[in-house]
Amino acid sequence: MARTALHTGLRAGTLLGLRVEDVWDGTGVRPVLYVARHRLKNGNGVRKRSVTGRYIPIHPAARAALLAYIQERAGSGPLHGRAPLFRSKKGGAVRLWRWNRILTETMAAAGICTAGRSSHALRKTFCALCLESAGGRLHVVQLAMGHRHLSTLQAYLPCADTEAATAILDVETAGIECADRLSGVEGPPGTSAVE
Repeated sequence: MARTALHTGLRAGTLLGLRVEDVWDGTGVRPVLYVARHRLKNGNGVRKRSVTGRYIPIHPAARAALLAYIQERAGSGPLHGRAPLFRSKKGGAVRLWRWNRILTETMAAAGICTAGRSSHALRKTFCALCLESAGGRLHVVQLAMGHRHLSTLQAYLPCADTEAATAILDVETAGIECADRLSGVEGPPGTSAVE
């Protein structure tokens, strides 16, 4: 479950609502997951017209984990496509409170601090990893997260004050020289391109 959450960036409610048929085609794990609008956040609410279904490529590591999980489940009987993908001991879908408890116990066993952590931490981690792999291109991360607006994405972006200060101080001198030429203002001695 955790690997699927980490590699798809799905919200906990959407993840726990997945069915076997969403990821399994009868012979293997699908390379792309389609999540219908009604299963996404606000997909049934007042703003449902602004929510569209999403196609999400399934990372090879998540596909391998899902394959192992489904094969283990198939050992206890035939899989029904409409059955919950992540099943509780009673046979229904795993509930959010249980998923958070599983995640907290797993993190504690791994020696990871669990204070203030929840299943949403995996979504934030997914965002940070996407930001790094996309080379900082926010529109790519926005699409990967399924956000309509960049303002929504901002809450997920990791940034410390020290990072912002470093970025400001690392601005290249060439950029300043170019800006000076465009504005007609000369910089301090030794920085002007004319000298």
